[in-house]
Amino acid sequence: MSTSPAKRPIQADDLYRIVTLEDPRVSPDGEWIAYVQVIIDRLENAYKRTIWLAPTSGEKPIQLTRGGKDTQPRWSPDGSMLAFTSTRQEKPQVYLLRMVAPGGDPRALTSMENGASSPDWSPDGSQIAFLAQINEEERARESAGEEATPPTDKLEAKHRAERKEEDEKKRWDPRWVKRIPYREGTSFNDDRFGQVYVMPAAEGLSEEEAKPRRLTDTDANYSQPKWTPDGKHILTHRTLYPDHDEPWVTSSLYRIEVEAGREEPITNEEFADTNPLPSPDGQWILYFRTPRKNHTAAIDRLAILPMQGGDPRDLSYVMDRSPLHYRWSSDSRSAIFDVDSDGTREIYRADIATGEIEKVVSGLMDSDSLDVAPNGGIAFVAVTPLSPTELFWQPPGADEPLQLTEVNKPLLD
Repeated sequence: MSTSPAKRPIQADDLYRIVTLEDPRVSPDGEWIAYVQVIIDRLENAYKRTIWLAPTSGEKPIQLTRGGKDTQPRWSPDGSMLAFTSTRQEKPQVYLLRMVAPGGDPRALTSMENGASSPDWSPDGSQIAFLAQINEEERARESAGEEATPPTDKLEAKHRAERKEEDEKKRWDPRWVKRIPYREGTSFNDDRFGQVYVMPAAEGLSEEEAKPRRLTDTDANYSQPKWTPDGKHILTHRTLYPDHDEPWVTSSLYRIEVEAGREEPITNEEFADTNPLPSPDGQWILYFRTPRKNHTAAIDRLAILPMQGGDPRDLSYVMDRSPLHYRWSSDSRSAIFDVDSDGTREIYRADIATGEIEKVVSGLMDSDSLDVAPNGGIAFVAVTPLSPTELFWQPPGADEPLQLTEVNKPLLD
């Protein structure tokens, strides 16, 4: 006779106990998955995010960071380092953690005045591209080489931060709204926009050698930078018309020449184009595009564009569904993506040569972010009828995924 406690319906307070997982990233050797674990701190009324590692062999996951302020794990090309974004020093900054011997202290790579995020490694692992918020006046001072004198002690640093906060309040009182959107959630937008920077990842450099270099100079938010495989360009997207409302309707793909800092649009005005992802062989760009006419009601399309220019081609349009997340296969022959349909979100593969689409991970589930390993394995987080979010791994050639975590087992038991 079973002695386990009787099950009960879920209650409102149980929402504080649900653990969610985000942003799985497979290591270059396919042996580890870095991911973000999110819990709710009821006392502070805040979400806490930490980075964990799960072996694809199915062994117990390892907690990598602590403190509850870490996101966006990104493996270096050789797997020896992990870059991530952390707000452990109030403003978000990019940190590096050596992975040869997990457990060491991370090193702050950036120290941007308004924070930094969205790191992306160059193909040779020598540089990292990232985004940093900065306005026109601050960009002008940066371009002129004007730098503030470092504070002499913690007290002066504190006073400077308090003065800047007070000056910012006065600068936006009253708040002059010039374009839509003027706020996101409970926060008002200001005149700072995410610009693309690059900087060396190595330690022991002089202050001048380690200085970040800004590649963009426009009052518009650039998206996550992505290096091309040859290391010569960075792909991103932004609005074509920074002074217009609703920048997502006029977004276009841009290619930035890293050496010279020149940018050029690579898509036209017929579609709103976002989130470019270069193929491993450097021949294609995978991205979302949405017709600008009737934009709100239109279906997002997963498309490919030749890297050297040419006509785009839709991959997912025949499904009459909008994909949500996507990756390239390591051989650049197919795109892996998930799609909402009939109450589930399953994972598909599209052959870029033939356009043929097949389901590769199926079942009653709702996938939420995915990654593809060089060996073809697929990591993803998903909700199922039996559990809130858990991490799954479908090995190359396998028909069924393996569940690698049981973060919500204590709640369900």
